[in-house]
Amino acid sequence: MLIGTIYTLLFAFHAQGQSLTLLVTANNINVPMVTPQHYRDGNSINMPAALGVIATEKWSLSARVTGPFTFGTHAIPENGFAVDVITPIGISVPEILFRTTDQYLVKAANATIALGLPNTPLFLDLIFRTTGGQAFLGKPSGNYSSTIVYTLTAD
Repeated sequence: MLIGTIYTLLFAFHAQGQSLTLLVTANNINVPMVTPQHYRDGNSINMPAALGVIATEKWSLSARVTGPFTFGTHAIPENGFAVDVITPIGISVPEILFRTTDQYLVKAANATIALGLPNTPLFLDLIFRTTGGQAFLGKPSGNYSSTIVYTLTAD
């Protein structure tokens, strides 16, 4: 079974000398579920530089999914999947389980210009993880998919 999520986004906001830009550099997430241990305990995949942020002010980034991860008539609940953020500047963010409501991946981060990156994206690595367990047992092999919605806001 492959767990696949497709996302594509380029978002930019500019107002009164302020700007926020979110770059999504990856289009597919495939977390292989191959062994019995993957179904029982979950599995993960690291997506280096999956998101990039350019900001002239403090910013926050949240994420949600639009619904369960589906393959035909089969579904795995949103919270069967998690994401963790790794930043190059030491922002510590706990892993979140996906929901259909926004959850912060990064909260109140400094403007990238203050970090000496005036027009260069601050790239964030994302680790996507399946939780394993009951929600995965008995599901047929296939590409289970949902849509991830990222929201970049000024703080």
